[in-house]
Amino acid sequence: MSFELPALPYDSHLLEPRLAKSWIEHRYMGDHLDHLRVLNRWAAVQGQAALSLDDGLRAASEEVRHHAQEAWNLTLFWHCLTPRPEPLVEPLATMIQRQYGSVEGMKEACIRILGESGESAAWVWVLRQDDSLVIATTGTGEPMTTEGEPLLVLDVLGDSEALERLWPLINWPFAARNAQD
Repeated sequence: MSFELPALPYDSHLLEPRLAKSWIEHRYMGDHLDHLRVLNRWAAVQGQAALSLDDGLRAASEEVRHHAQEAWNLTLFWHCLTPRPEPLVEPLATMIQRQYGSVEGMKEACIRILGESGESAAWVWVLRQDDSLVIATTGTGEPMTTEGEPLLVLDVLGDSEALERLWPLINWPFAARNAQD
């Protein structure tokens, strides 16, 4: 089995005007596909066609780990967005209310943490640790070092304006399902 580009869960133009179709296609058909091509070359050298992203994350090569991490991040990221936003649902709604007061409060916390991370932050994560939420950032290709289950990830490249553009597109039902797993 080779690494294949997963289908987008929506047509690339449906996130406009918040995200331009050209940006999505560049990130999806350019960057995401490039990461998978590198992983396929690695799998061929290994002589194994049935390697997984998890295998890539544990590989000895820093380059392979980088590409596996970015492919994993992007795969999750596409599902964290939706062209038809729905309201926040349980149990995530209660977790956010208890910890941040509101979704707006959580967004402010994300912006603050992104600001503290500076330009090195490429991804903003919301993780579940038991009954609480943790916001963390990682750089391009960096592994997550904060403990917890990822509920959602946003591709921000160190830019709080990117977070502002993405926030109204968050797929809350998807994040809430991740909170239940």
